[in-house]
Amino acid sequence: MSDVESVRFSGMFGGYSDYSTEEESDTEQYMEVVMSDMLRAQALAASQQSMNINGWSGQTNSRNMNFNFTEKMSARQQSELEQFKSNYAQNQARYESVAQKTGIPPELIAAIHWRESSGNFGTYLHNGDPLGSPTVHVPAGKLFYDWESAAVDALNSHRGNSTLTADSTDLDAMAEFAERYNGLGYRNKGLPSPYVWAGTDKYTSGKYVADGVFDPNYVDQQLGVMLMIKSIA
Repeated sequence: MSDVESVRFSGMFGGYSDYSTEEESDTEQYMEVVMSDMLRAQALAASQQSMNINGWSGQTNSRNMNFNFTEKMSARQQSELEQFKSNYAQNQARYESVAQKTGIPPELIAAIHWRESSGNFGTYLHNGDPLGSPTVHVPAGKLFYDWESAAVDALNSHRGNSTLTADSTDLDAMAEFAERYNGLGYRNKGLPSPYVWAGTDKYTSGKYVADGVFDPNYVDQQLGVMLMIKSIA
């Protein structure tokens, strides 16, 4: 997810003050040009190395994240992505509030929320069951009456050893968190998770259409978490 750091250089390259001939002055100027070129080359190399940390490289955005995938959406997914972006714009403050309490980036929280219940604040972030009654689906027996409290519980229960912070731009860590949040069934089959990658060129087909029932030909038409994050980051 990783992030691109701006590379800044500052400093001064002094000349040789004891040079007194025109030839020596020309040599001094030449050496300064060479040193300047070398410094620019080092800066470029450092910037490129930073962009390729953990294998992430490609398109950047306002939060300096780099995404190594290409959108591959159906018309349905394109339409739904606009709805997701609108939902995030309207409710960003709520996602940011939970982010501060859990250390999970708000973009990731919003994407998981959309994946679980299409952004419905009347449901548990755990599984999309309705708030105000004990959850029926896994994890069963949870009882909360407001979305924020339930969301904090859901995210903290999946945090494990994640290094994410509320302002993190680590896309690898975000993808890992999202996949573990949903379950590692796809990873155990050696397949990319549609929960994470649907709507991108990293996913083609295959989905658990029911608990324990995997259909290798089914194409997930929901939005993948990483696609959603890219749209609002």
